[in-house]
Amino acid sequence: MTAEERLERLENELVRVKRRNRWLLVGVLLTTGAWVAFAGLSTVACFKGSATAAARTEIKDRFQQAEEGGRILCANAFILVDDDMRTRAELAMFKDGPWLKLFDEKGEARAGLGLSKDGLGLALYDEKGEARAMLYVSKDRPRLALCDEKGQVRAGLSLSNRGPLLQLWDENGKLRVGLNLFKDRSGLLLCDEKGRLMLGLTKTKHMSGLTLWDEKDQGRAGLILTKDGPWLKLHDEKGTIRAGLILTKDGPWLKLLDEKGTTRAGLGATRMTTLGGTIIVDPESSLILFDPNGEVIWQAP
Repeated sequence: MTAEERLERLENELVRVKRRNRWLLVGVLLTTGAWVAFAGLSTVACFKGSATAAARTEIKDRFQQAEEGGRILCANAFILVDDDMRTRAELAMFKDGPWLKLFDEKGEARAGLGLSKDGLGLALYDEKGEARAMLYVSKDRPRLALCDEKGQVRAGLSLSNRGPLLQLWDENGKLRVGLNLFKDRSGLLLCDEKGRLMLGLTKTKHMSGLTLWDEKDQGRAGLILTKDGPWLKLHDEKGTIRAGLILTKDGPWLKLLDEKGTTRAGLGATRMTTLGGTIIVDPESSLILFDPNGEVIWQAP
């Protein structure tokens, strides 16, 4: 096959690829093998726009020069085809940066690699051309995303200057699980089918905590462990603490509060602060009742 015949076949292939990918490609290099290769590391130049007669002549001249001298020529885009003229790879330079795409024998994209001013991205596709795995490295963090057969992201892993973060989504795109390991804390979050936070487990330097939320995103129950001891608290629908069970070095203490958050009853080692700032701890067997202003109205013993 002459260079003229090769160019004509290649031009038809380029028109098809241009419609599919919107890449402004005109020139391409093809040899008898499945991959493009000259003697040495030779390529042929490609040009933006349509294949005019002048462009075809220039491509032909450079094609022949490359075959004769093994020269390397610069280009804006390339297409690699196999013996059956099927596109197997595309390399193009966009305004934001270069992009490389690899295709299987059926013409489906199976891998893509792109570079822009914002970062570097790698995408892997299944046999149906659906993206299934994506790796992206930006200025502030690397990120990995895994997708299902519908292209929905189901798992994500990222690393920021705070630490790693793992997120899991359901088939409807709702976040269901979040797990982080940050510098100042680590945590596990569980969400319902609507993406609402329902359970959170947190660990910091000074405490460990478990929190339960209702369907209105209101925290309703919490269990906290500090160096002073464990603390269980229950909240109403407005988020006000209504009951608390605390265990300190002085003993257990159960307190009941009204809708304004004022303690109305205390059972056990109740802690009270006087006007002078002195803390008084009652015996574990004590029961104290308070008025709406927090004043003691009854106490035993």
